[in-house]
Amino acid sequence: MERAVAEGRLTLSEFEERTSATLASRTRGDLDDVTTDLPPDLW
Repeated sequence: MERAVAEGRLTLSEFEERTSATLASRTRGDLDDVTTDLPPDLW
């Protein structure tokens, strides 16, 4: 996701929200919710 910010695909605010959600994730499904709309090459 850091690359997405660097390339302008995510705002810094959105990156922070996704990072927080990632750290709070307990299951793989939780992580899928955070990354599902991002192209696989970004994470």
